[in-house]
Amino acid sequence: MLKLELVEAVLARALKGGADFAEVYAQRAKKRRMKVRQGALEEALSGLDYGAGVRLFFGTEVVYAYTNDLTQEGLMEALETLLRAKGALGKVDEGGKGGLDFRKATPKGLHAPKVPYGEKDKRYRLERLLEAEAGARIAPAIKQVEASLLEWEEEVLVANTEGVFAEEKRVRTRLFVLAVAQDGAEVQTGYSAPGKSVGLELFDLYPPKAVGEKAARQALTNRKARPAPAGTFPVVVGPGFGGVLFHEAVGHLLETTSVARKASVLADKLGEVVASPAVTYIDDGTLPHAWGSTEMDDEGRPTERTVLIEKGVLKSYMVDRLGHLLGAIDQAKLDAFYATVAAAPVDVVYLGEAVCSRRHEYRHADWIATAERLADAGKEVVLSAQALMESESDLKALRRLAANGRFLLEANDM
Repeated sequence: MLKLELVEAVLARALKGGADFAEVYAQRAKKRRMKVRQGALEEALSGLDYGAGVRLFFGTEVVYAYTNDLTQEGLMEALETLLRAKGALGKVDEGGKGGLDFRKATPKGLHAPKVPYGEKDKRYRLERLLEAEAGARIAPAIKQVEASLLEWEEEVLVANTEGVFAEEKRVRTRLFVLAVAQDGAEVQTGYSAPGKSVGLELFDLYPPKAVGEKAARQALTNRKARPAPAGTFPVVVGPGFGGVLFHEAVGHLLETTSVARKASVLADKLGEVVASPAVTYIDDGTLPHAWGSTEMDDEGRPTERTVLIEKGVLKSYMVDRLGHLLGAIDQAKLDAFYATVAAAPVDVVYLGEAVCSRRHEYRHADWIATAERLADAGKEVVLSAQALMESESDLKALRRLAANGRFLLEANDM
């Protein structure tokens, strides 16, 4: 979708503009929709959306711009806009390409379709929809039926200044049937909408006639249902949309961008009971051909299975790059580690990040506060500088350490 040389030029310019980390995310999405109503084709639409975003990190401050101009001029214009907004334009020498070493990730095709969209024509799709529409007409009370086929075909590219260069093709297909049942003035609806990360083999997994019949039976059942009584009752959360409800109620509270800022009621509760023992909550992007499964996440990392809540106990958070930098989890681990060091039988403690400027579990004030706690515990503290200076922000961090006014500074080099 984007040539490696173009991506490299954009990311190298971002580093030379003063960013600690830069990322390019590009996406091209083809979308198709076909709909029949009352046995006739009503709609056949297709569209193409594409664009790219550039994200820059300056410590834990993040700026972002996007464009649908995927030429070098378009991407560079978006980047320069960010650098001007940050006041970093021209801050560092413009020479060189930045020495980026990309590690291209090859997709494994874990969710690849068995029947790609291109293997079947529009007539095949129309015939399947008419099967679904006919399948819903199981009783005279079914007055109206609508059947739709939705197809998504996406190409995604993620590249960043840590060498990630990952691409993936994503395919998702959904069949939707809506049935309307009417008996006099009483009107009720039912629907069935199976979808997976597959191609047109969806029709083999979920025969259209059966999908239509399921929607109709739901409408007929609803037509005879009694009004729900008022009161307090147990709630049964089923699969499918129940997961969406649970995510909205709990999922956002587990995102580290909220946790780190103490904007979540679940902040600082790792290892504590936060729900009924009946609740286990798992974020799993690896399920084969599941609707939300992908080989990589939107930061280019391989998707994982993460247990968030297990039998009511909070086990983990959902961590992205910004949440990690904000220190939602790792700062607590460092605090605990240095508390152990304070009580350990050692005389001298070297303190600081000497290897990677991209790690920000502690910020400058955190390092100094930790150094003071260790000094109060009787330790001789030496601050460690980063071994390899790659940007103006690295030099700023070094100057702040040197100006601390109390502790020795170890000057590292490679």
